[in-house]
Amino acid sequence: MIFKDKGRDEKKSLLRFRKSKKKVEMRHISQRKVNLYFLSFFVGLIAICALTVIISFVRVTKPVKDVTSNQQVVQEKPEKVDNRLQEFLSGYIEAYFNVSSDYSDQQKREEKLMGYYNQVPEVKGESKNSKEMVLISYKPVTIDNGLATYRVTYEVGSGDEKNRVTVLFGIPFEGGNGYYFVSGLPHFKAMEDYKLDDSSNAKLDLNKTDKFDETKKEKLNQFLDLFFKNYTTSQENLDVIAENVLAITGVSYKKVNYVFYKEEGNTIKAYVQVAFSILDVEHSENMTLTIVERDGNYFVTNVEYVIPSDYYK
Repeated sequence: MIFKDKGRDEKKSLLRFRKSKKKVEMRHISQRKVNLYFLSFFVGLIAICALTVIISFVRVTKPVKDVTSNQQVVQEKPEKVDNRLQEFLSGYIEAYFNVSSDYSDQQKREEKLMGYYNQVPEVKGESKNSKEMVLISYKPVTIDNGLATYRVTYEVGSGDEKNRVTVLFGIPFEGGNGYYFVSGLPHFKAMEDYKLDDSSNAKLDLNKTDKFDETKKEKLNQFLDLFFKNYTTSQENLDVIAENVLAITGVSYKKVNYVFYKEEGNTIKAYVQVAFSILDVEHSENMTLTIVERDGNYFVTNVEYVIPSDYYK
């Protein structure tokens, strides 16, 4: 009978078990693998950070490019321009400053000019112009608040008597949406302030009589005569009797065609149609003067280049 050594067999089994377990543990804690894993993780982290920076930069810079591109498109896009008002005013200027020496042509010109008004302005006592005029050039300066101001150059006379004149020509107008009319007499004056007191279609009637005392009225008439003489000759003299009113040169004062005085509180309103001439070519202008009395003398505080249709009320 053969007997086996159980203790020896158990010792071998235990050794095999221990050896097998030791190998498994060494496989998990290998320093080489740990280093490799750490290096891979570190490289990956750097790559992610770099990618995040790149994406952030693209997101920040891309909208700026889009905005700039959009701004350029807006700047290059043409704006809508409505030239109908300027075409209307151009026709009026061409008719006004082109005057033939032929009487029949003058009549046609008058008829053409009348077609530009909603109500034909009344002109008191103006002599008929027979001098030839030729328009040379014109250019808009301002078109605002019912008033168009143009720089106009034209020639008056013929032959050796021909003279060239450049003026600032103001045209009051009303309308809109492509339909316009001249709402009053034009004037030769560069204006900084303009107020259209009456925008209705009522016809301006210059046949009203005021109720002013005749003695006071005579004194006012003398003052107006002095005012318009200074208005066309000397800024220094004008400043003595008027406030913030610019004198005009190259223009001659002819006469007052019509005046209506009305008291408003401590002021006097003078509604005046006055005749001027440039190189013997006469024209009339409507004005409203605000007059105050200081130390027994009259003084103009404001000038408006219009007479409202209800001035007499």
